Amino acid sequence: MDINLNTKLSDMTLGELLEAISVARRDRRPATVTGLEGIASIFGVSISTAKRIKASGIIDKAISQHGRVIVADVDKALELYR
Repeated sequence: MDINLNTKLSDMTLGELLEAISVARRDRRPATVTGLEGIASIFGVSISTAKRIKASGIIDKAISQHGRVIVADVDKALELYR
């Protein structure tokens, strides 16, 4: 069955519905993350590696920092890291 945005829920099997929900969750990511933990989660690395990435300056344009608060734009950070 071809499932798209116009497919009725009543036409889907439970398995197809669960798969669609799973795909939607997997594709969704936050627009921003906070702290070194957030930077680590973007790249799937440890906190110490996230510190090195931040210190390298590669993703500086994706980060705004005020004092000890760090906010990173996820899409911009991934783009700059590539």
